[in-house]
Amino acid sequence: MATRNNLHTSSGLSTYIRGMLNSSNDKDKINDFLVPGSLLELGCGSGAYLKTIGPEILAQTTGVDMNAMLLLRAKEELEAHFGEEAAEVEFIRANAMDSNLSSVLRHRQFNNIVLCSFLHEMYSEFYHIGRQMNQDHDNDSYAKTRIQTLLDNIWDLLAPGGRLIIRDGCKPKSVTATIKFKNDVVRKAFAKFVDDYPWFINYIEINGVVELKLDDAFEFLTKYFYTENWDVEVQEKFGWCTPYEMDELLGKKSFNVISSMSYCIPWLKNKWAKDFEISTITDKTFAPDSTMLLAYEKR
Repeated sequence: MATRNNLHTSSGLSTYIRGMLNSSNDKDKINDFLVPGSLLELGCGSGAYLKTIGPEILAQTTGVDMNAMLLLRAKEELEAHFGEEAAEVEFIRANAMDSNLSSVLRHRQFNNIVLCSFLHEMYSEFYHIGRQMNQDHDNDSYAKTRIQTLLDNIWDLLAPGGRLIIRDGCKPKSVTATIKFKNDVVRKAFAKFVDDYPWFINYIEINGVVELKLDDAFEFLTKYFYTENWDVEVQEKFGWCTPYEMDELLGKKSFNVISSMSYCIPWLKNKWAKDFEISTITDKTFAPDSTMLLAYEKR
């Protein structure tokens, strides 16, 4: 997903697309929570999630993104996967932050709205805007207030009985973690991360083991393998919200919680096991949940 249209170089864009498509097998979990009818994905990127939907929903599907190159790639991916049926999918270049989004979407309501790896990018964008406005500002509160407004606008696009499905990074619990690096490459990657990451990170290292907050460790764990798009990915906070905090951001809207789950993507878990030994006070062998999958039904 891209919320801006100038994030990636030509080679970086290819790397970004491969990464999104490689995660399609995990994104198909979203489909367990769809209801019959139309589907809108905000931040559809190169179509990694849309490739997983059933052919019966294609004619009622709309994908929105800011990046025209990604929209073109999404169209090509769906045509290769579904054939002629993919021609019925509607792609719209629009800014999800635009308060006039409903007008761009012709004031329609959708039975399903999917936000897949979307909100953490929005949060990061809003956080940096807040920091530019005022260095002493509570940028986290500012970003979450903007997210709340965005969710209000998105909620208005959802038909009664429809479902808002959110798949995104999961903020870990506030505890201390330790990381023991298994090779010099990842240790150097950690040093680069803490120098480049916009949120300042304190850590202590003794006898080759680094001690730091788990939420800071989590941001490193979800970024260190990026190369082409490092300058973009390091600007984002992946674990910005817990499922409980998302419920609160939705406010007093009338909804039923259909899913509130978090888990660690197996690919990440296996990669971390090769590169680190991660532990907390209570867990000697530990892999934090990387992803939350939430589904809300509008009453």
